[in-house]
Amino acid sequence: MASQRSDDSRLALDLMAQLRDPQWALEAARIEEEAHCDISAGPEFGARLGQFMADPHSFHQFQRLRDLVLREFRQLLTDGNLGVGTDAAWSVGQERLMLRLKQPSPNIQAQLKLVLAEDLATTENEPLSADALALFQQAVYAALTPEDWDDIAAAAAKAVQMHVKRQLKLQQSA
Repeated sequence: MASQRSDDSRLALDLMAQLRDPQWALEAARIEEEAHCDISAGPEFGARLGQFMADPHSFHQFQRLRDLVLREFRQLLTDGNLGVGTDAAWSVGQERLMLRLKQPSPNIQAQLKLVLAEDLATTENEPLSADALALFQQAVYAALTPEDWDDIAAAAAKAVQMHVKRQLKLQQSA
C-alpha cells in the first residue's frame, strides 16, 4: 500500500515537471500540428483554460500565459499612444480581458496556445516573433467585444479630460 502511494506521488511529480517543461510543450504542440487536429498530445484544458489562467499556481505555463497576455495588452495600449489615459484604459481593459479569457473560444485558445509555445521556447528576455505578436493581437481583438473597446476608450477619454481640467485648473463638472 505504501509502495503504491509512493509510486502515485512520483507519477504526480513527474506529470507536474512535464507540464512545466517547455520542450515537452513544444513537442506536444508539434505532434498536434502534424496531425492537423487536436489529438490531445498536450494537456487538454478546453473550456477550462480561463480557470487555469485565473488560478495558475500549480500550472506554470498558464501563469506565464497570463503574464504574457497582460504584458502584451499593456504594450498594445502603450503603442496606441493614449498618454495619460493609458492607466485608465489598462484598468478597464485588464478586467475585461481576464473576464473574456475565462471561457475563450476554441479559436482564441488555439492562438494563445501557439503564442505560449513560442514564448516557452524563447529565453526570458527574448521578444516574441512578429508572427507570434500578430497572432496574439488577433486573439486579444477577438476576445474583447466592441462594447469592451468602447469602455476602454471611454475610460481613457475620461482620464484625459480629468487631466486637462487639473492642468488648466478648470472647474470640475459632476
